[in-house]
Amino acid sequence: MAELERTLQSQEPAFVKVFVVHEKGWRYVPIEKHFLLHYVEDDDDRIHRFFPYNTASLYQNIFLIREKARFNFMYGGPEDSQDPFSGPNLRAACMHVDHLIKYYLERNDLMSVYRWLTSRALMHQHMSILPDCWRMQHSPAATVEYLNTLNMNMQELVLYELERTGRMLGEHDILVGNQLIKLTQPEEDESPLNTILLGKMANAYRQKVSVVLKSAAAM
Repeated sequence: MAELERTLQSQEPAFVKVFVVHEKGWRYVPIEKHFLLHYVEDDDDRIHRFFPYNTASLYQNIFLIREKARFNFMYGGPEDSQDPFSGPNLRAACMHVDHLIKYYLERNDLMSVYRWLTSRALMHQHMSILPDCWRMQHSPAATVEYLNTLNMNMQELVLYELERTGRMLGEHDILVGNQLIKLTQPEEDESPLNTILLGKMANAYRQKVSVVLKSAAAM
């Protein structure tokens, strides 16, 4: 709780990250659940947000239930509680998006540039740019980014398992010279990580990297 309190007071992102098995059973998929925490009182219209307000976030949400959309608009929408597609609110959101586009362009992160261009086009209903955005997000650059994501996910899973086994070693065993001495008999601790699945993931990653590197478009 102390760590959560510190995170909220400093307005840092509060989230939970889990890895779930993909439905085709060859890789782990990371899922992040972000918490945007508010303090709301029934008799007071003021809302205290424990996160930095993002003027563009409302335009990136998808709601399947009207009531949830209304609730999100009330507590996570424009600070003036007016129509998000009104001139001032839309201009404020687009200024934020333009800043991000410039930020990523200066860092040569074209994938992020095109993602935000897609958001901006949808906000303004400028559909003419969407085909270019679609092509960029299905290009060799997007494939390399996908492979990099797989690589980072595998590293994270391996580090988790090394830390878990390291904690077990530190609690129960002692290394004397090159001999490992058991201090106590540890309880059976089954890893939540499926190493067979991780092996499939690594093999698929190797095959995909090979295909991309053999493609002339990748160079």
